[in-house]
Amino acid sequence: MTMLRIRDLGVRFGGVVALQGVSLDLNRGEILGLIGPNGAGKTTLFNCISGVIAPNEGTIHFEGRSLRFAPPHERARRGIARTFQNLQLWGSMTVLENLELPIDAIARRNTLSDALGLPFSHYAERAASERARAIMHALDLGRHAHRLAADLPAGRSWSCSTSPPPASTPAKRSTSRSCCTRSASDFGCRCCSSTTT
Repeated sequence: MTMLRIRDLGVRFGGVVALQGVSLDLNRGEILGLIGPNGAGKTTLFNCISGVIAPNEGTIHFEGRSLRFAPPHERARRGIARTFQNLQLWGSMTVLENLELPIDAIARRNTLSDALGLPFSHYAERAASERARAIMHALDLGRHAHRLAADLPAGRSWSCSTSPPPASTPAKRSTSRSCCTRSASDFGCRCCSSTTT
């Protein structure tokens, strides 16, 4: 089954054509690499998929639904997220907190229910913690759960930062160079990863 379908995508920045006629299908369980020189449009394509920029032409469908008018936060809720090559960790927070925060951010909680201590808020907080712990276990970060992210060795920091971006539901582990991937072993995770070139 096709998970991501892109047809005839085109992006122009003034007179510069960044993408023209890009089409691809990404099926469940498939790893698709996107390789090209600087300026070839890799980052532009990922910006279109994640909703950072709108294409001038073409279509993007995810799990059979058009992403045409879906803003980035809605795409994240659907499971499309993006990571970057540079590390985006909060050094003063623990590894567990770094993973819980983005999960919690898409949980549709609000300040009022948190302030009132409503059951939904407690449930969402526990669910975020459980999902973060499952991700840590899968990435072999469990023993670092309460360690400050700033104190992690670079390799472990990379694992934490490329954990399912942004630990979205369902999450997907990213690969280090521009590619989209679907990995059943990573909780059905979905992501788009890109270097900024």
